[in-house]
Amino acid sequence: MHKPRVYIGLCQLLEKKATKQILPEASEERCAHAEATQNSGLVQRVAAATQGGALEPSRVYLEGIGGHGADHKVSNHVGFMTTAAEHFPYERPQQLSAQAASALQALEAEVVVAERLVVDPASAEAAAAQFLASGVDLLVSLCGSFTWDNMPVRVTQELNVPILLWGIPEPEMAGGRLEANSLVGVTMNAAALKRLGQQYKFVYGLPTDEAALAEIRRTIRVIGALKGLRHARLDIVGGRPPGFYGSTYDELDLRRAIGVEVIPIEISEVLAAYEWVPEADVDLGLARVTGLGRRAGATEDDLRRVSRLYAGMKSIIQAERLSAIAVKWLCGSSSYGARSPSRSWPGPT
Repeated sequence: MHKPRVYIGLCQLLEKKATKQILPEASEERCAHAEATQNSGLVQRVAAATQGGALEPSRVYLEGIGGHGADHKVSNHVGFMTTAAEHFPYERPQQLSAQAASALQALEAEVVVAERLVVDPASAEAAAAQFLASGVDLLVSLCGSFTWDNMPVRVTQELNVPILLWGIPEPEMAGGRLEANSLVGVTMNAAALKRLGQQYKFVYGLPTDEAALAEIRRTIRVIGALKGLRHARLDIVGGRPPGFYGSTYDELDLRRAIGVEVIPIEISEVLAAYEWVPEADVDLGLARVTGLGRRAGATEDDLRRVSRLYAGMKSIIQAERLSAIAVKWLCGSSSYGARSPSRSWPGPT
């Protein structure tokens, strides 16, 4: 039977006796496993990634880790509406709405602004339809004046996304009744949403309030992070280290909670990718490492092995369109650059 290059290379790798006798000699069983690994298709994709196929190895180093992470740009879509009630003047809510929309558009998000004040069922339905069409991930609802509960409830139930309720301080009173009563309205709205089991957050301040805007910015970033995790693919190389019970996890619970897809991979597949790394990529990695500054006891051979292992893992990330790769301690593989008990190569942030 013709043995492909990956099969031969992996068996030779397993048969090598490093100076510290790290890896045992290869057996027929290991070679059979290597052939099954080769037939799985991963090593072919890695080979294409590192041999001038679909991916350029130098691009992996220059642009950072993460095939999936590099290609999949997560952007936050934020819906923004201002609510009010007919028995309060509309002038101030409209002014605040324009100021708040301008402030939000300066944050890290694509903002979809409702076309008019939400003051009745018809305007609530129109806003919900507009936000649904835009696929918003978060709704920011500015309570421009007192607002009946059915306004934000109607929109959030249509969208089924978290809502940030934004209350505003009352203007100075010059006698007579309250001009906005926003705090009472937003408190009522929050109580209704909580009873309905809807996720919400509350912020208080004018559109010029830096503390309020900072909290809104932080919320938008959290929503963006969660959105990114829903698309994340994480490679796990090997199992948990012996005795590390805290490293156990439930794969489906993790996916249900935040959406991360976990993909197991054999250490032998990583070592196969190690063998496929072109010398040009090793040289490039070595140049980057040596350019970081002084090194202690590591020799150039040490750095070359680490660079080769690093490049091999990057090729797997690119070939499998991963967001990140987490690696168990490669027990008995110090001759390939893995020396610490645990290493992780995250995707782009």
